[in-house]
Amino acid sequence: MEKEAQYLPACREGLVHGDFLLKQLVVHKDRLGIFDFDNLSVGDPTQDLANFLVDLHFGSMSASQIDAISSLFLHSYRTTVAWVVSPARLKWHVTAQFLRSAYYFHKRMHLMRGFEDELQWFLELAERSFVKAPPLGDNTSKRMALIL
Repeated sequence: MEKEAQYLPACREGLVHGDFLLKQLVVHKDRLGIFDFDNLSVGDPTQDLANFLVDLHFGSMSASQIDAISSLFLHSYRTTVAWVVSPARLKWHVTAQFLRSAYYFHKRMHLMRGFEDELQWFLELAERSFVKAPPLGDNTSKRMALIL
């Protein structure tokens, strides 16, 4: 990933929420609110997009729900902002977020029975998002290919 980062196109810096997840959003009538600005910083906004997209995989949604939300979210974002969202940067950040999730899981669950299988699943998601390898029995890499 470090080698790949050298070749990513430049990004437009902006505000980064730092923990942008579905659970951080609230809708009231026709307004959308965002919570939890503890990790607010300036950086690559693509980080928040990737964090949001990766987090969708860890809830109870079906593959079709994840596809629909991801597609609508990215389409809406891309048509709203005044800059181009680089697919290469998004792919890189998605991989980084999957690896971050694997680390987070490892820290909290390393003594749990079956931990190694779950950790392997996280790492396979990261690897497949990075190299776009064929699916390994579920629709995750297909979903990520559709997103990117």
